[in-house]
Amino acid sequence: MRIKTLLALSIMALPGVAAAQKGGGRPSDPLKGMETANESDRSRGVKLSTGDVEKMNPLKLLLDKKKDLQLTDAQVAQIQSWRDSLAAKNAPLIGSIDSLVYATRTAGASAIQSGRSRSSASSSGDGLTESESDDVRAAKRALSDMVKNIRGNYAAAAQTAVAALTPDQQQKAKDMLEKQGKDADKTMRSSLGGR
Repeated sequence: MRIKTLLALSIMALPGVAAAQKGGGRPSDPLKGMETANESDRSRGVKLSTGDVEKMNPLKLLLDKKKDLQLTDAQVAQIQSWRDSLAAKNAPLIGSIDSLVYATRTAGASAIQSGRSRSSASSSGDGLTESESDDVRAAKRALSDMVKNIRGNYAAAAQTAVAALTPDQQQKAKDMLEKQGKDADKTMRSSLGGR
């Protein structure tokens, strides 16, 4: 019951967050490949942390690479200001990640604690009852939606920051951000139980 309440509250917050976004580039679907998740990943829940999501912040990357990009002091100050605004905007979303990850793990833990065998649970063979499997899937979907919103905010902020750079800096930044995006997609697939 606690899981369902948490999921309901998290899902209710998503439309308001999505409406507040301006748009920008949308990251690829992090649920892609989830249907191929192995059984042990499904029963343990997801392995995503707030740190994983915060590493996806493109403004943090640009600031970390300020020497490679040859950013001026004024550019650094502007990007830091945008980073702080972005952190405040994403704080409620990032704060919900741990709760949703916990919700995916709780069902798996309850199956282990109750001593149910894989064969006596659902027909999916993952050791969870049908209800627990539904709870885990709902939590993963809510988590995925939450991260999509965060990454949408990241993409909009990156677009603004890159536009403020010189043409030489822009190309370097775009290359760095493209690699970061691919790494983030890989993290999401593996953390949510995909490949």
